[in-house]
Amino acid sequence: MIGAGRRFLASLRIENVTGTKASDLTLTLFGDRLRFFTHWMYAEGYSHYREIGTQAFSSYQDYAVSILADETVEKRTLTTIAAYLDVPRRLYQQSSLFHSIPDMVIAADPLGGETGRSICKRLNLDDFGSVKPVPDEIARPVIQEAIQWVDHFSVDILNAIELQSFLFRRVASWNSNDYTKPINTGLTGFRFNIGGRDAEWRPPLVASLPVRVDSEHGERIVQQSPLQQLSDLTEDLVGACGITIHGLTGLRSSEGASLKALPLSETGLPACIEIRPSQIGLNEVFYIKGKLTKGRKEPVDCEWVAGMRPRGTDYLPPPVRAAIVLTKVYSFWRALSGTTDLWLSAKRASGFARRTHTVTRVQTKTLLNHENNFIRRHVAIPDKLRSWRINRAQWRKKFSQDVIKSDPDAIPEVQLHYQHLSDHLIESAYFGNDAKLLQLIEDEAMNQAAQDVARMIFGEQPYQSKVVDQLAAALKRLSLESNDPEDIAVTIRRELAHEGIRIWSGTHGDCFYRWESALCHIRSKGKVNLTDDRPLFADRSNDTCGSCSNYIVAARHRPYWLSTFKRRRKGWQDMLAAGELLLAEAMHQRMTVARNYCLALRVPADELS
Repeated sequence: MIGAGRRFLASLRIENVTGTKASDLTLTLFGDRLRFFTHWMYAEGYSHYREIGTQAFSSYQDYAVSILADETVEKRTLTTIAAYLDVPRRLYQQSSLFHSIPDMVIAADPLGGETGRSICKRLNLDDFGSVKPVPDEIARPVIQEAIQWVDHFSVDILNAIELQSFLFRRVASWNSNDYTKPINTGLTGFRFNIGGRDAEWRPPLVASLPVRVDSEHGERIVQQSPLQQLSDLTEDLVGACGITIHGLTGLRSSEGASLKALPLSETGLPACIEIRPSQIGLNEVFYIKGKLTKGRKEPVDCEWVAGMRPRGTDYLPPPVRAAIVLTKVYSFWRALSGTTDLWLSAKRASGFARRTHTVTRVQTKTLLNHENNFIRRHVAIPDKLRSWRINRAQWRKKFSQDVIKSDPDAIPEVQLHYQHLSDHLIESAYFGNDAKLLQLIEDEAMNQAAQDVARMIFGEQPYQSKVVDQLAAALKRLSLESNDPEDIAVTIRRELAHEGIRIWSGTHGDCFYRWESALCHIRSKGKVNLTDDRPLFADRSNDTCGSCSNYIVAARHRPYWLSTFKRRRKGWQDMLAAGELLLAEAMHQRMTVARNYCLALRVPADELS
């Protein structure tokens, strides 16, 4: 590969098929990009340029974007990232000069007619090189379907895997090399009905299933055996588990691949899961423990918060449940190979690996492929977003946003998960030791505050807040110099940073924290301290927060206050009917507070009558 690279660079100086002969500066720049590409080729097992096609480029694209557009390295411009993606295309164009060296000739454009820049646009990379978060229109149905697979469909797939393992052990001692036929016969007809407790959610395994396959050679129909059908289902379940873990914790692919399943803990949880009491002891916090590799010469121990539950309950957060499923999925192959990894590579052409040496560690690109295949096969997303390919940096950005302000239209359990994470972030200054993820969350908190304030002061979003009223006039004056919403948000972000304000989300309202007016600290400790940087978790309540000038109620809190109003109205009516006039008067005052919030948030008056 090194020799081929040198020949390629030399040819650019002698005859550059796309333009003029390359200068010393051009050769230096392209040499850096070619070295990056060669490192990827070596890591993925490619030896010659002729092996690089569209499928290989798809893998290189994921690798290049995850490295170059990741927040852990110096941010690069869109032009630079596009230039790295263009390397295989330039190799293809220049390879027309090397017919005498077949290994250097690439038969077709690996980019399929696209350019590096058009790919950047398609992947929604901005001009600063950072990846945009997974859009809500994708994230909502994907996370919902993934959790459905983890909690329900996994029952049948795990039973089928156990049946496959039983059949293999039974035939392994036979004096025959044809193991697959009796295993396929034993799997044929297996039914998927949540362990017999529900209606079938998919057809049974059949002796031969026609499946349409797309490859760089075109579309074709292949016949899948029961083992191959189960292998695809297992891959999809693993993809669902990966989405649930990575999408709801912020782990990268390489970090997910470092997680360990064994030995199981005393509670029966995988080795990578640890439970510790929260700072004030009211809750139990789940941590995922693994290795941090990006930006490090050597892997270092790291942990990420995976969820929280009230102390004494048996609730398990979705990422923990997904880790448990993965522990069960690969239990047979861990025993076969003696490995302890949470994820393994056990899929083979005939179905599954059957020998120790064919069970290998999983590659990060494989995890990404499992997740994208799961989405393609099982999730209905808008047509305009069908070409979107998920990568870990997008999930990481989405995660940092939802920790600060979760999507109000997400399914209830996902909302609960993020509320738990947000509560823990407020209760404890500790949120794992992934410094870059913490910085991403902090940056997102400031960005959200700036965007919210911008929408509020210009009348785009209803609110009720003393702090915004106090800042509105000054921020409007600063923002009138520009008509660009992004420039306005940048201006507001800068001023909020100067004021030391950031947002701490809550179910009933958010806190735009300023230490000098933090009523929760004043009531709890009798004083404020300029070193305090967040509200007191244990003292957050409607009464305390509602009297604090840091408190803000915005549009996303409308459902909470409308339900609170209706509950208090019923309580007031019941107390009147029972003749409890003093209690009714007190409840009426609380009902009025809720009603005023609803009116400020533009709830129709007929719902409040």
